[in-house]
Amino acid sequence: MKRRIAFICSGNICRSPMAQIIAGDLLATASESFELSSAGTFGFDGLPADEKAVMALRQWSLDLSAHRCQPVTAQYLRDHDFLVVMDPSHIHAIQAVTHDCLEKVVRLWEHTDTPGRADEVFDPIGLDTGGFIECRDLIHECLQNWLPKIIGA
Repeated sequence: MKRRIAFICSGNICRSPMAQIIAGDLLATASESFELSSAGTFGFDGLPADEKAVMALRQWSLDLSAHRCQPVTAQYLRDHDFLVVMDPSHIHAIQAVTHDCLEKVVRLWEHTDTPGRADEVFDPIGLDTGGFIECRDLIHECLQNWLPKIIGA
């Protein structure tokens, strides 16, 4: 049985879709099967990923070009085993939609080894490509630390 992981950020055009694609790459050789998706708390629907996020992943030969954002809904939250959030505001947004999913929340930023980054996975919107690359690298680091904890658990 596949376990379902939802990556959640604000607009679902940068952090959460990057996390979804990076996690898929990291889990490609896992012994168990996962279904990955992403959504945003702002309620946007159908927008493509930010071009700088696409470029940041393209550097690693990962393709984000087909991504289209979707909104967080109560049913979406209930349908997933893990709700991986990028900053504390996303927890509050989940709580505003439904109270019965908070035990599924994973605070991705808590899985960093980088000092001074323990309070969020920062939003790169408005930053140059270097900011998106820094965000990508932080997401990758956190996922490398967190994903082994759930494989086989």
